[in-house]
Amino acid sequence: MRKFLTLLALIVSVFALTACGGSHVVSNGKNPISMVGEWHQVNASPDGWMTASISGESIQVNLQSRDSSSIFWLGSFDTGRKSYGKFKVVSFGDQDAMKLDIAASTDKQKTFVYDNGVLSFDFSALGTSTTVRMIKGTSTTVIKPAPTKTSRSTSKLPAKKPMSPPKITLTKKK
Repeated sequence: MRKFLTLLALIVSVFALTACGGSHVVSNGKNPISMVGEWHQVNASPDGWMTASISGESIQVNLQSRDSSSIFWLGSFDTGRKSYGKFKVVSFGDQDAMKLDIAASTDKQKTFVYDNGVLSFDFSALGTSTTVRMIKGTSTTVIKPAPTKTSRSTSKLPAKKPMSPPKITLTKKK
């Protein structure tokens, strides 16, 4: 159950974070590079992100968090193209491999769009959709340590007045 809740939190954080925008890295178009390599999400935060690995004729996309990683997509990928300009690659999913992971997509195919250095695709879960944007290279995501509980110093807080007991007035019955 804990793994499921961690996964659910990861999916929610990916949606929340990709909706916050992101940056684009644009290649100059003069020196095309191979699509093969490691890609990381640029519209993410340290709480949840996606990574992709393109090799041979395949792509693997993972949901990542500080403490876990789950496969989101395993499929074909045409790596014969040089990465410049704008084009689409339709990937056909490996349904047998993806059915083993709870976070994996159930789609039979996924369209990846390459646009001048940015690889993007649609991500849907729990009835919400967003566009994930990735660039090739080493991740620049700074993973912050989990917040820890710290005791607050009371010297900086204003002093509280002691509570006085309620005033009770006794009257005699006649």
